Order: sequence, then structure tokens, then C-alpha cells
Amino acid sequence: MIHWALSSVCYSYQKEDYGNCSCDTNMDSDYFLELFKKGEYQKKYPDTIFVGAYVFDKKEVVEKNLKLVFDCPLLDVNLPPRGLHKLFEPVIENGDLSDAEPLDNIGIELYVEYWRKAGAKIGIVQDDGMTIVWENQ
Repeated sequence: MIHWALSSVCYSYQKEDYGNCSCDTNMDSDYFLELFKKGEYQKKYPDTIFVGAYVFDKKEVVEKNLKLVFDCPLLDVNLPPRGLHKLFEPVIENGDLSDAEPLDNIGIELYVEYWRKAGAKIGIVQDDGMTIVWENQ
């Protein structure tokens, strides 16, 4: 199974058998969430399955500490959930976030762990494909 995520600034999504990443660098997180709730992303990517996607609202934490963006390892939605791929080394199936560096690639669970520790708001798209339930709310 391919794991993927949506975000207020960058989002990655799943098509039939591969993942992809895109960025809306000038988009405010509130506007992103408004568009998502209206089904705009579902229209933009009609063959994409959003149910179960992680959603990251990083706006507040990034405004306070932009360095978080540059220190974050890169999300690779095609890695195992806890996968870690260090440059020029084989993939570690069950990686540890403390071993990851900014240019390493990490799976979705490690990416979630990074942004959770940073204080970002994290949610999951529910079965209707349009509702987001946020952690700790």
C-alpha cells in the first residue's frame, strides 16, 4: 500500500500505484482547508483516493520557526511507513527519526512523527473523503 499525505503548503497524493508530491507555496492553510472541504482537490485529482490521508497544518509552527522546513527530511510516499533512505545507502525498512538528516528520504510515519514533535496540527481525511478529523481535538 502506498502512503500519502496532504498539507497546507505541500501535499502528496496517491494515484493507482504510485505516490506523488506537489506544493502550493503561496497558499494559506485556511484557504487550503476551505478548498479541500469544497471538494476542489477532489475535482483537481479525480483519480486520487483521499480517504485516510494525513493532513498537516504547519502554518503556525513554520511561522515561528522556518528552520523546521529546512531541517525536515524529505517525504517519500513510496517508502515503507517507517522507511529511511539515507543518501547512497540502502533503504532501512524500520528507521528511526533520530537517524534522519535533512536530505534523507523518510516514509509517512516518520514524517508524521517529525511534524507532530514540531507542533503542527495533524488530521486524517475520513471515509467521506472530505471531512478532516484533527488529532487532540
